[in-house]
Amino acid sequence: MEASKIMAKARTHLMLRQPFFGSLALRLNLIEDESIPTMCTDGKCIKYNPDFVQMHQIDEIEGVIAHEVMHVAMCHHLRQGDRSHEKWNVATDYAINLVVVDSGLTLPESGLMDRQYEGLAAETVYARLPDEELPEEGGSWDFGSVAQATGEDGSALTESEVRAAEEEVQIAVLQAHQAAKAAGKEPAGIAGLIKEMS
Repeated sequence: MEASKIMAKARTHLMLRQPFFGSLALRLNLIEDESIPTMCTDGKCIKYNPDFVQMHQIDEIEGVIAHEVMHVAMCHHLRQGDRSHEKWNVATDYAINLVVVDSGLTLPESGLMDRQYEGLAAETVYARLPDEELPEEGGSWDFGSVAQATGEDGSALTESEVRAAEEEVQIAVLQAHQAAKAAGKEPAGIAGLIKEMS
């Protein structure tokens, strides 16, 4: 099956099985991009490598889409600041992967998960990560990354643009939560995020 069809099917499955992740995923354009190793998001789209998509089971692709959605829901694309991009990606993965798995979704085996980081913000995980233990960039751990959000011309966002983007995400997350709650399919681990935003 073509990668684009697998991605569309996985997103539809998410809508039905996990409406919180599915409705947020619908806001992001799906763009095929052979220049990236796996998947990534900048808050506007999910870029995916077709080879990566085709070499995984559809339930794993659903999980990676939910992983990318969580990066956006947590505004990771807006919060990196001057931090190391590689270390920030590792910290954000630790901050979200347990939420995805605890919600009943499947991630590829290489996903970074450690209960010592459960419930912690990415900034806290980042501060606790020892540099010497970081995996190499592009290594097998990295199945879905987050890129810093930029303006249409590729420039860094201004403070007001960051605030506006954060508010937009917050509204979308609260709407997705209401949809999931109405369907009786509120994912585990999201309650803290919603409480923070309410």
